[in-house]
Amino acid sequence: MKLCRIEYFLGKLIFLIIFTYSCQEVINNNQNDYPTCEITNLSDGEIVSDTVLLLVSAEDDKGITKVELYIDDRLYDMDIIPPYSFKWITTDFEDDSIHSIFAMAYDTDDNSTGSEIRFVTINQAIGPPNAVNLYFIDQYGNTGLMPRWTISVEPDFDRYSIYRSTSSGITENSTVIEEIFDKNVTYIIDSNTVSNQEYFYAISVRDTTGQISFSNEVSNSFTSYPDCSFGSDFIITDFAGNPIIPRDSDWNYKTVVDPTVLEANGTFYMWYTGRGSWSYQIGYATSSDGYNWQEYSNNPVVSFGEQGEFDEYHLRYLDVIFDDGMYKMWYSGADNNFSGHVGFSTYNIGYAESSNGINWTKHENNPVMDKSQNSWDNHNIFLGNVMKHEGIYKMWYNVQPSNYDVNIDFIQGNNITLVGYAISTDGITWVKHSEPIMYPGPNLYDDRGLFVHDVEITDNNIYEMFYTSFSSIYNKSISRAVSLDGVNWVKDPLNPIITYEQSSGWRNLSTAGPCFIRNGNEYRFWLRANSDWDSNWNIGTLDGTLICE
Repeated sequence: MKLCRIEYFLGKLIFLIIFTYSCQEVINNNQNDYPTCEITNLSDGEIVSDTVLLLVSAEDDKGITKVELYIDDRLYDMDIIPPYSFKWITTDFEDDSIHSIFAMAYDTDDNSTGSEIRFVTINQAIGPPNAVNLYFIDQYGNTGLMPRWTISVEPDFDRYSIYRSTSSGITENSTVIEEIFDKNVTYIIDSNTVSNQEYFYAISVRDTTGQISFSNEVSNSFTSYPDCSFGSDFIITDFAGNPIIPRDSDWNYKTVVDPTVLEANGTFYMWYTGRGSWSYQIGYATSSDGYNWQEYSNNPVVSFGEQGEFDEYHLRYLDVIFDDGMYKMWYSGADNNFSGHVGFSTYNIGYAESSNGINWTKHENNPVMDKSQNSWDNHNIFLGNVMKHEGIYKMWYNVQPSNYDVNIDFIQGNNITLVGYAISTDGITWVKHSEPIMYPGPNLYDDRGLFVHDVEITDNNIYEMFYTSFSSIYNKSISRAVSLDGVNWVKDPLNPIITYEQSSGWRNLSTAGPCFIRNGNEYRFWLRANSDWDSNWNIGTLDGTLICE
């Protein structure tokens, strides 16, 4: 024992001398111009085993670009989005060995600061299993609540135990409502719930030695929705004349997408985007029945901006409302700066007005909503939908976080995307909700992301959303969710509502980007679709019927 302690402190002293010599300038420069960096859940001299989740706190007034984890003075892993966390698999290292741990944080000016060094000992014979993180409680239709947690990293995993209580403070003596022996199953549907009752959940992990670790505790209340908020079936009828907007002009001969439709006095008005040689612009069309459309002869009606403007490259993902005698449009504009993701420009949200829906004036201070600098929506933001309800403008928008690197999934449309929410009194100045209001998963139909396109309020004052769902196993599809307040959403158990249809001839591969008009339980959808990976997108229409139980 004495020899072990001498080796421990001698090793610590030698490492401190070497690290101070090589990194003195980095660590000592923790001034106002340098970030802060601290490992928050590991003590010096601690004994560890199995897989260790290391948490790092890093802050800087200009923003953190990355945090690196070093083990034995060698780079082990890197994280670029808060909260910064690292999984250290100690079973890859020799048992009864001593290791140095520290983190390094970098700001946007490439200033860096190192955390204090921690020395730890690996001993696989001790220690409880690694806890999972219970990160969300979804509501599953009108059936019950659905806790979701991270998958266990425990090598000798035995089971999950799901605990539930009507009060905070869950312990091992609390009620277990279900046990799961498959490590890959990371959610349950708890149907034994009553409306307006708050339920607290926690998940324990048991290893094969019988040791237990508890997750964090999360609560949510089950809300009962009005009848027919969720149906027993949703029947879709394809229009035989699809697609409905021809790709026959210089400005849109490759692709037409992103329809948004208004109906007034028996006439349907559509704005949509199209692409010719490269850049997307906005076109306009009208119809007397919603099926057969007449394009405006002088399309496009809104073009990309001048060089240096936020929308100099593309105009995508738009919505139009008629308010106070004016047509008001919000749209996603892309610049020509490819510094974000390789090959992709940066999107923000702009605004324009028109007295006739054809001649548009862009707002002088565009974009009216920009990406955040130090928040979850710090990369690309795309418009979803805007409505004016009870004097307040409400926006649902889509976010591609900065920690997603472009790869073949992006090119094939499987984006990692989240949904945000904002409100405004004038449609120009927006106040964002502090965090995403909708997340991917846990079901496979939207496990890669979700992209809202249209939100309306039903006759019984329920918010109804249709969105594109991105899947790791399916192609793009269209799904549905409802909400009582526009912030807390419940996904429809029937999802996905609209999938690709191999016999259709025009949507053999994917369906996406819906807008809709509802009359009772009858729906008219306008959406985009394609037939194979080599084909371009077209706009078509479908009819839908919600079947109530």
